[in-house]
Parts: sequence; structure tokens; C-alpha cells
Amino acid sequence: MSAYAARLNKLRVDTSAVERLIPWSRAIRLVFEHPALGVGFNTIAQAQAANHWIVLGTAQAALDGGLLFVAAMTGLLGLGAYLWMLGNVAWLSRRAYRDSDLRPADRAHGVATLASTLAVVVHSLFANSLLLPFVMQILWIMWATLTHIVFNRRIRVGAAAVVPLLILVSGCEPCAGTSVCRTTAKIDLIGQIVDGRTGAPAPDVQVAVTLPGGEQASATTRGDGGWEISRDVQVPDSLSATVTATVTAPGHAGYTTPPIPVHVSTRAGDATMVGTWFATPYVHYLATLLYHGTPLKSASVRFAPTGGVSVSGTLTGATNSVGTFAVTLGGDQLGSAIGTLTVTQASLSRPIVLRGTEQYVQGVKVNWTRTGGIATTPATFNTTTDANGFFTLNLTPNAEGTTIGTLTLTPPNAPAITYRNFELATYDSTSARSLGAFRYGQGWAWAIELWRNDSLKQAKGVHATFRRTGGLAITPDSLQLVTASDGRIVVRASVTDTGVVDGEITVQPDSGPSRLITGLHLGTYASDTLRFAGVFGFG
Repeated sequence: MSAYAARLNKLRVDTSAVERLIPWSRAIRLVFEHPALGVGFNTIAQAQAANHWIVLGTAQAALDGGLLFVAAMTGLLGLGAYLWMLGNVAWLSRRAYRDSDLRPADRAHGVATLASTLAVVVHSLFANSLLLPFVMQILWIMWATLTHIVFNRRIRVGAAAVVPLLILVSGCEPCAGTSVCRTTAKIDLIGQIVDGRTGAPAPDVQVAVTLPGGEQASATTRGDGGWEISRDVQVPDSLSATVTATVTAPGHAGYTTPPIPVHVSTRAGDATMVGTWFATPYVHYLATLLYHGTPLKSASVRFAPTGGVSVSGTLTGATNSVGTFAVTLGGDQLGSAIGTLTVTQASLSRPIVLRGTEQYVQGVKVNWTRTGGIATTPATFNTTTDANGFFTLNLTPNAEGTTIGTLTLTPPNAPAITYRNFELATYDSTSARSLGAFRYGQGWAWAIELWRNDSLKQAKGVHATFRRTGGLAITPDSLQLVTASDGRIVVRASVTDTGVVDGEITVQPDSGPSRLITGLHLGTYASDTLRFAGVFGFG
């Protein structure tokens, strides 16, 4: 039996059972705060909001605990009356069971009524079943039937006292409210003001509400940031209305909320909870930057307001290891802040590469001067490449279109390179565009085509070795190559100077002897094109 109970988790303390301690403790606290008459019928939702309690599940207007819930709503006086009523039910049940003159069915009804009442009372400690309407209706019918049975047989004063009390209880169902809880039409608003940056309650904040018809009502937040406004209104054709509110924190101009739908109630205890507002408009903006599908790490981010509502706060930031950045902004009015988001990162810039070694060059002076097209700010821009050979042109166009200018690159210990009529087009995006790589200096790359003399066809898939024999030094000085489908090989190596490389090629066909091609003289050149050295046959 113990093993079976253990499998059903009946021998341990589980989360569901422990959670019942929360509504019990809340109910007990409300009883201590309002011991005599409680918080009132159907006001548990407001009481929880006043204490800043998080609602558990969907039980916003009720608390588990059965008799504890009754005590929280009606106080010790109400709890005593309720217990007196249950005592009368038990007394009537005992009378019915012990009366041998009654029919067996009536005596059984007395036992069933007492057993059902006790079961519901115990069950309601863990779920609010005691005050559920469909459960209460069954109990009331059983209690009334029991009263009728006993009253007809033995007129008792106690039974006569139970009936008016049952009528009183049935006239005001505490979980839904009825006519006896009605009052004049009114608007009750409850809310809280907090600091947007810290989440702490904001005291001494003025909340001014414009009610239907233009009437003004105001309140000042308490130490816990809470505020309440209650005003009687004329009974409208509809029980719904809209209001606007102006929130003014000390030292700020104040902001006005959009129209807020509210409920015009004729039942005491009802209120519209508008939730939590910030003392001043505030936004904490999070975003993730991707570059070619990869998070952009360690990028500098700057937000420059260009329109919309006026904002202040943290306008600069940097992305973290997953490309996420945050911008914190605040202002005095609600609305949209419009601006330019500038992202700066090495991989978004344009590198300058030394053609001979394929290495990025640091310290290259870059000058941009506008010569035509749309105007830019500034018209002249100077910068220097970083350790990775990158630079960024930070230009702000004054209109949409294309700007034209002259780009001058001055490498260390090398003549300047000028690109004229260099065009840069505007684009509608916050990302940076890459212009590719600028290359300068001497390069060395040659294509050589090999043919077979016996078939007069291009030699495909033939192994060949180029070896430097003199002239300008290259790195590496020996290259292992294989001809492509067109019979060509490409000899490419790093050079640090201008000159001619002397070399030879050893061809190693799949069959037959090797062939040595000598007398090659291949010079450097200032271009990214591939030079052609000629056709050589073997075999």
C-alpha cells in the first residue's frame, strides 16, 4: 500500500500542496488587518491589489481556505455567524437521525446533509468549493429540506433561526455580488506608478483623470506608488466609458495617456485596475545585430534622434558576445522617437590590402572629397586605417541619391592612389555597406598553359612544379601545382618589391619522362588582373 501511495506522490510534500499555504497566509493576514468586519463582500481582488500580491492562477476574486475566506471577507463576526449556522445544520441533522418517528429516507437525509457539509468544508480548505455557486445551491437545498423535515415534526426555535440566516446568505453570493451590494453609478480607478528604470514605487506623483463629461479628478501616489480615484457619475446608457489621465512626476512636465476604457459600476467594491504606469515615459530597447547571418560582436552602437518625441538617456552602447545591444531612453511625452542608428565595427568597414603580400595595412591615410552629386555632411572626410586595414566613411547625405567624390589613399612609404568620380549611393537602412577591398602596390600572378605535343591537346590534370631560379625573391619560392581542365596553372606568390622573377617548371605527366621548361621571366605589375605567360608543350 505504501509503495502504491508513493507512486501517486501521496507520501511526499508536492508543489500543489505547498501552494495552498499562500492563500491561507493571505487570508489570515487580512483577518488580522480587518478583524471585526473583514474586507467586505466581493473585494478580495482589490485587497490583493492593495497588498501588491501576485494573483495565483485564475483566483483573482477568491482565496482558497473555505472558512478562512469567509473570515477574510466578513471578519470574526461573520465567521462566528457562519459557524453558528453550520452548528445548527449539525444539530438538525442529529435531531433528524435520532427521531425514530421519521421516515427512513428523512433520517438518511439528515446523515447525508451532515456528511456532505463536513466534506465540503474540509475540501474548501484546498479549493474554494464552499462558496462556489453550484455547490452552495445544492447545500442550501439540502439544508432547507432538512429544516422542513425537522420543523414539521418538532417545532424548534433553533430551526426557525436557521431559515432567516439561510435567506440572508442566499441573498448575497460573495463571489459574484447581487442587488444588496448595489450603489449609485460610479467610476473607481486603481493603479500604481513606478520608476521605469528601477521598478521602485514612485511617491508624490500627481495623477489627473478627465472623466466622461469633462469632469476632473486627481490623486497623489502614496509611498507604495498606489493611487485611487472614485467619482459618482450619471447612469449612462452603457456601463462602459473612456477616460484620459495625465501623470506628472516631480520635476517633469507630465504626459497624457491614450484613452482608457473603464467600467461604470453600480455595485460596491467594483473597480477598474489600470495596472502599473511609469512616472515618466521610458523605453529599454533591445535588439540583435546580424551580419551575413552571424551575430555582430563588439560593435559600437549610437542612436542620434532626428524627430518624434524628445528623448534623453543612454544613446550609445555596444553589442555583446551574441550581438545584442541595449539603448535606454526617457522623455516627458509618450510617442515614437525617430533617429539614426549607427553601427561601427571592423568587419563593416573597407580594408586596404597590400597587393604583393595580401596583408591588411595599418596607417593608410584616407581622404574623401565630394566633387558632385548630392551634398553630404561633411563634404571632406579624413581618416586612417586601423590595425586590420579597415576604415569607415561616416557621411550624412542631405538628400536621397548618389554623391560623387575623389578618394585618395596614401599608404606608408608608397605613393598616393587616387580614385576619381567615386560614387556612393544613399540607402534606407541602419546597417553599414561594405565597398570591398582596396589594393595597392606590385602583385605577381601568372597563368601558364601546358599542351601535349603527341596529341596537340591541353594537358589536363598534370602535376607541375614551379621553382624560382633567380631574380626578385618570392614567398614561397617553390609551388606545387596541377593543371585545370583547360591545361592551365596559375603561379602566384608574395613579393615585397618591383622586378622580374626567373624560374623553371618541371612537368610530371602520368606516363613518360618528366619535362623541364626553363627560361621563364615573369615580372611584377600594379594590377589585380591575371597575366598570361604563354603556351608550353611537352611529350
